[in-house]
Amino acid sequence: RLSVIVEGESLINDGVGVVVFSALLGLLTESLEAGVSLADLMTAARVFDIARDIVIASLGGMVVGLVTGYSVYRVMANLDEHMTEMILTFVLAYGSFLLAEHFLHVSGVIATVAAGLFIGNRGAEFAMSARTKISVFNTWETAAFIVNTVIFLLIGAKTPIHQLLSHLQLIAI
Repeated sequence: RLSVIVEGESLINDGVGVVVFSALLGLLTESLEAGVSLADLMTAARVFDIARDIVIASLGGMVVGLVTGYSVYRVMANLDEHMTEMILTFVLAYGSFLLAEHFLHVSGVIATVAAGLFIGNRGAEFAMSARTKISVFNTWETAAFIVNTVIFLLIGAKTPIHQLLSHLQLIAI
């Protein structure tokens, strides 16, 4: 239970980081397209607007995740078919992201994390049989391992080795 809380907190931080990055990237893009410096765009009102947008995107994503997570939880509470429940978790993860990001224009990452935390805590405790828990958690653990492996392989493939070698002393320090 503690590991779920710690991992969930870490994922929420990552989700908020994505929201902040997206907001700042939008500001930078606007600056480049308008041919205006960032300093000229950063008025007090603009900073307030950006902060408000970050809060709305984050809280909106959380609400979408909790609502979709609760909806799937209610369905799972009435099922006892581990394969169907496992598929429901995949539909929940992708569906909450799509609903939040593309239809409601709030954070899909935070929606997915909130939905996953809801199902991983409340759903696992009250709506899943022992067989379903094993199936769902093993499937998601394997999926996470595969995705992390692919991400690190892609990062390694895109890393310019000559730049690493030219900065080897700094890297070593």
